[in-house]
Amino acid sequence: IEDISSNLVDYFQTCKTAITQLYLLENIAQNIVPVSVLNALNHTLNTLKTDQRKLLISEFNQIIHHEIKKQPTPFIYERLGEKYRHFFIDEFQDTSVLQWQNLIPLIDNALASKNNSLMLVGDAKQAIYRWRGGVAEQFIHLYNQNEQPFQLTSQIDTLESNFRSAKQIVSFNNKFFSFIGQSLLNAPSYAKLFKNTNQKQEQTLEGYVNLNFLDIDSKDDKNL
Repeated sequence: IEDISSNLVDYFQTCKTAITQLYLLENIAQNIVPVSVLNALNHTLNTLKTDQRKLLISEFNQIIHHEIKKQPTPFIYERLGEKYRHFFIDEFQDTSVLQWQNLIPLIDNALASKNNSLMLVGDAKQAIYRWRGGVAEQFIHLYNQNEQPFQLTSQIDTLESNFRSAKQIVSFNNKFFSFIGQSLLNAPSYAKLFKNTNQKQEQTLEGYVNLNFLDIDSKDDKNL
């Protein structure tokens, strides 16, 4: 075997390169249609932005952040700070870092004056926009009071009753999130969030919950 060891090494490297190439081509074949669709959508979007002279809000946030960080005194509240005295931000769990960093100087300036206010509303369990920059941990740190970007002391209010959902859905959510918080989550902040999520049922209408599970041994399901 020593006589052919150099050949074996060459064959091994050739096979390794071929297998890597095979995996790459299989991945390309699997994703070529969605990638092509995304490319076509992006091309159309850029055309519309140019024709209509518009920007996406994500691009706007980047521009504002880039300009603000260079200013010794951010000019955003010189323009707007005296105009807006009360701020209400809904779905805060999907706020991006750039969005929040852009708003902090403006809100901080407003809260420095008496009778001005800020209300943040959200639910970290409902965060769905991490793929576009949403950071639910910002909200978790704020209501756990691990972070305080302003001089005022915050007041935390939890909505204990659910007036929207049917009783079966509320009951399922209470048991499901409590189980996850106690059994599956290692992060203390998230575990606390899930364990303390029980709501009172206020609706009397009937509801229905159905669960479908993926087959992880299936080629179609394991990539989801």
